[in-house]
Amino acid sequence: MKAKDLMIGDLVLIDCTPRNKYFEPGIIICLGSEDAEIVAKNQDGLPFYTDDEEKVLPMPLTAEIMDKNCGNVKDYRGVSYEWTWYNDDMGYIEVSAHAEGEDCEDGFFISANGGEYYLFVIHYVHELQHALRILGIDKEIEL
Repeated sequence: MKAKDLMIGDLVLIDCTPRNKYFEPGIIICLGSEDAEIVAKNQDGLPFYTDDEEKVLPMPLTAEIMDKNCGNVKDYRGVSYEWTWYNDDMGYIEVSAHAEGEDCEDGFFISANGGEYYLFVIHYVHELQHALRILGIDKEIEL
């Protein structure tokens, strides 16, 4: 994963082992001036530095992560399909597991302020974090 695709505070998967064998959740704490320099810390708070793009992977976004982090969930027969976050000053952002006539098993559709059209599709936790930050929603994502 490239440093230019990340922001400080993004949740990712990091590999602290020599041969890419075990990835664990981590948070970006510093991005270097070079394109590939990344400093993260794991869940134990231990720092991790790498300039190897293969040592940092995006964390897949799941309905379970969405449910855990959003209080405004719509479901159909017990299956969540839409999550909404609000910012009183700027509006709201909706994340849907599907769009009319489209299958989105491998991603989530983003729309803002009741927009008729979806803006883009996200697949990873850091992409959700970026979308929330754009709308001024300061939400720490729980795993």
